[in-house]
Amino acid sequence: MKKYILLISLCCFAFLQSEAITEMIESMPQDTIRIYKGKKNLDGSNVIVIPNFEEYTVDPDAFDFDFDIDTSQLLAMKENFKNMESFDFGELKENLKANKENLSKQVRIYNYNYNFGNPDGFSVEQKGGNPKQIDNKKFSNISGIDFSHQYGNIVIRESKSKNVELEIQYFGDYIQKSAVVSSVKDGQLTIRSKSSGANPINFIVNIPRNTKLNINLRYGKVKMNNFQSQFTADLSYSTLDAEEFSAIKPVIKDRYGKVTIDKLQDIDLSASYSKVRIGKVNRLDVSGAYSDFVVDDVRTISTGQKSMSGEFKVGTLGDMDGKFNYADISVDKLQSGMRISCNYSDIKIKSFSQKSSVSVKGNYSDVVLNIPDNMSASFDIQLGQGDLDVSNKHKVKYSEQSSTSSRMVKKGRIGSKTPTITIGISGNYGDVKIR
Repeated sequence: MKKYILLISLCCFAFLQSEAITEMIESMPQDTIRIYKGKKNLDGSNVIVIPNFEEYTVDPDAFDFDFDIDTSQLLAMKENFKNMESFDFGELKENLKANKENLSKQVRIYNYNYNFGNPDGFSVEQKGGNPKQIDNKKFSNISGIDFSHQYGNIVIRESKSKNVELEIQYFGDYIQKSAVVSSVKDGQLTIRSKSSGANPINFIVNIPRNTKLNINLRYGKVKMNNFQSQFTADLSYSTLDAEEFSAIKPVIKDRYGKVTIDKLQDIDLSASYSKVRIGKVNRLDVSGAYSDFVVDDVRTISTGQKSMSGEFKVGTLGDMDGKFNYADISVDKLQSGMRISCNYSDIKIKSFSQKSSVSVKGNYSDVVLNIPDNMSASFDIQLGQGDLDVSNKHKVKYSEQSSTSSRMVKKGRIGSKTPTITIGISGNYGDVKIR
């Protein structure tokens, strides 16, 4: 009986995946040569049936919805799905309905909303709003804490206390006595949870200053105030909301989640399919793929040696250097310099400060620059299969102009004053507009 239930569960999940991918294929332009990588939303009403047997454990992270498929593979997959039309899913649905009463005694049904476009879409309902049980623990002489948790929230409060004060809140109808295990060795406090989607657990932790903290969290939220100690986090389908990191550089990895930080000095952030919002930061070392960044004020953004994809909306930017693929970068004001290489990207700078510079090497990428009326700029534009368009409001003086059927070179000056902005752009299959 267990095998049949598991088979039915996997059939349901495979059907949901096939529907989502078929929809993606039909909406995709057939003449494109780009590789499709993106976030796919599945209807929040989808139901995943997971057998309630310990020997059949289904890890949600095993279902990775990262699509990295070229056009030929998509067309082949489409043909495979057409061949599945003869399968009678209606009959399967009727069988499930007929056996609903019997199945309910042997399985648990979780309504998970895998909405990757909305990181807050995955929610763990805590019916009634109040915990069914609360435990309190206290630990002394702790120099570091290692958290491993899933299905629940963690609230971190840095305090002047010398002890770690831990409050454990149990939700749901079933409370397992061994759901939370804690141990101390050589001043290191380790906390492990075994909560489930039906029985989430929340933690409220008061931590002494100068206590290292590492959090590994799936399907939950982390809430923090001003934190001054060493902090690392590995988050999946989770949210981090922090007021300020005022000392040591935090290291954060986030997948399919949301990160919000009001203020910090430096950060090492890896974000994939996530939403990131940062108020003010000195240096942002960033990596990952297909995430949305909103940064109000940053002195330096760097991708290091790796390429980065996603959307970047920056208010005030000091410097940016790195490699980008499939990226949209928008900067309200550039204060110093931008040095990037990019492919299949769009770059827009709305305003410049004095003594700023732009250097872009790109393919299949467009660049739009807004030069203030009271400033002058020197430019060196070299494009293959591209063009330069300068607004009529600017006075332009060319020092060099040449063009062939495949390449264009234009050098010169914009404005009547001594140039304080330096522009250097080269690439293929992209246009440059100066407004």
